[in-house]
Amino acid sequence: VRLGKMARNTLPAFYSWAALNHPDSTRLLTLHTSLSPSDDIVISIRESRLSTSPDYEAVSYCWATEDGDDSRNCSLSCDGTLILITQNCEAALKRLCNDRDRILWVDAICS
Repeated sequence: VRLGKMARNTLPAFYSWAALNHPDSTRLLTLHTSLSPSDDIVISIRESRLSTSPDYEAVSYCWATEDGDDSRNCSLSCDGTLILITQNCEAALKRLCNDRDRILWVDAICS
């Protein structure tokens, strides 16, 4: 498993997805600002009720690479814990990191 810098230094616990509190809820993640493409991906996750019409962007990507690798061998930091993601998910999130936090729905993370 290819772990980010934070994980190599402290090896945090893995993120635990709690049950949603409402039938109209989903998880949304905040993709935090990155200063450099080499920075680790840092997110936070919150429950949001769809009945409140939250603003977010949905991310669509292919889970597997061109050679068919869909293993979760990359990592990101979420509230002091670790989430394993595919290489393509990592690439999509790195492309979306910019000078502002973004609210996203990413199937592999928010489902």
